[in-house]
Amino acid sequence: MPPRRTPASTLTGPAASVAARRLGQHTRSEEEGAHQAKLLRQQLKAAAAEGRSLKWQLKEERSKRRAAEAALQEAQAAATARHAGGRVALHHAAKRGDVATLRVALAVDPGCAALRDNSGDTPFHLAAGCGSVQAMQLLRAQPQIP
Repeated sequence: MPPRRTPASTLTGPAASVAARRLGQHTRSEEEGAHQAKLLRQQLKAAAAEGRSLKWQLKEERSKRRAAEAALQEAQAAATARHAGGRVALHHAAKRGDVATLRVALAVDPGCAALRDNSGDTPFHLAAGCGSVQAMQLLRAQPQIP
């Protein structure tokens, strides 16, 4: 005879949290499956409306995804490329107080906020040196900054 299962609503303590996590994971996977099915139906309708096959459309989507992944890898490489003095793009933007460039560089690679140049300065130190309060606040909000 199989062991009797206790309903999740009657569990307490650690067993209740484990049961809740499992139930949440199961619900999430069902939601994701329903979302994927909805996307597939939309793709089928779009392909039929344009007179294209779904296979052709999926091949096109894969090609776009690969191009986007390659562009992201190039951007990450550019963000972490060391220039004169061991500085990366984030150091230069911080030294100028260029908040827009700081946001872009941090979006590409948040880890570069903690990089030090050959003098031991982080982008935060350079932003403080130029007196840019906005740049310092943006850099200070990064979890990598001690």
